[in-house]
Amino acid sequence: MSNPVVHFEIMTPRPDRVRKFYAEVFGWQMTPVQDFYTLIGTKRPGDATGIDGGIGESQDGSNDIVMYIEVDDTDAFLKKVNEKGGKTITPTTVVPGMVTFATFKDLDGNTVGLVKREPPAR
Repeated sequence: MSNPVVHFEIMTPRPDRVRKFYAEVFGWQMTPVQDFYTLIGTKRPGDATGIDGGIGESQDGSNDIVMYIEVDDTDAFLKKVNEKGGKTITPTTVVPGMVTFATFKDLDGNTVGLVKREPPAR
């Protein structure tokens, strides 16, 4: 089974400016969830096409766009990444009630995220 890209992040030292830019240019809906993070809605009403994302303030002042790949076990995939020459950046991290994620650098230094597939809500 393939692992889909399910989320993207735009990390920047100036998130207010970037949020406004994407909202005005593409009509994306911005929903602040924390002081430093905003969820992005890119889908049209009634259309499941596309993925949603987020804009956050970078910790080191850099700019980065990260795609997140859904997996069933972030630690198992980080092990595969490292065995194939990638490098773990953020080990598996649990944000209670929100998400379990990890990040790594691929062979060319691109940042990629892993997000744990959650069981369907009952």
